[in-house]
Amino acid sequence: MKKLFALILTVAMLASLAVIVSAEETETGNLSITRGDDILSYHETLEDAFKEAGDGDVIKVEKDYCEESGIIVCVEEAVKSVTLDLNGKEIHFPEEYPAFEDHGLLDIYHNVTFIDTVGGGIIHALVEMNETAVVKSGTYRGFWACGNVTIEGGTFLGLPRDIVDN
Repeated sequence: MKKLFALILTVAMLASLAVIVSAEETETGNLSITRGDDILSYHETLEDAFKEAGDGDVIKVEKDYCEESGIIVCVEEAVKSVTLDLNGKEIHFPEEYPAFEDHGLLDIYHNVTFIDTVGGGIIHALVEMNETAVVKSGTYRGFWACGNVTIEGGTFLGLPRDIVDN
């Protein structure tokens, strides 16, 4: 009888651990921060993700993301280099937001590489880069105000003439 009780207790303990592991694996947010293959954290806003990301980290858009305020400002004292992976998702602002010809403002004070590993990802915004940007893939509808942008790929819509460089 003691062996049966010990077996039942062991199974119950293992089952409770499986529930804890399962809960950790399903934690989500609008954005994730990864370093290598490891997911470090999840965030609801781009602003929070940029604050938490370290130099060399990847901010991945996990869900289509709408910034209700119309303005996203990502600034810190220390400039770092991060990658923003659109991951086939959309970053946009409410349609009724009137500024910048129906675009919100994405104002970034970091060095950012823009990629879209899945395809179909798009940013609808006035993107103001206060440092450097490298665009490798993705679609960008709006205007860019930047000091230094390197375009290696991607599609730019909404300029006086659309730029397509794939």
